[in-house]
Amino acid sequence: MLTGANFTDSYPATVVNATPLVVGGTCAGVTHTAVAGGGSFDLTAADIPASGSCTVTVDVSATATGVNTTSVLNTNEAPASAAGGSDTLTVNYAAPTIAKSFA
Repeated sequence: MLTGANFTDSYPATVVNATPLVVGGTCAGVTHTAVAGGGSFDLTAADIPASGSCTVTVDVSATATGVNTTSVLNTNEAPASAAGGSDTLTVNYAAPTIAKSFA
């Protein structure tokens, strides 16, 4: 088992952590320093099973439509030259508008 896995994921300017902050997934021992409305997710510890894998999820909100790509830039896990992960959030719909009229 790998204990103490960690990474930092800084989001593009149009993406923030959801309010309220919702963190989930399948990893055991997860701790983080992320805050609701923050522009990054900092996993400070997680346990990954031997010869296995797990997931960490965090709900985010986007402030604009379009494609938002995020990459894990920092990790302490070996090998040091391993490429970080990335994810793409595509926002297809703008916030609805509401109008009313009286006759």
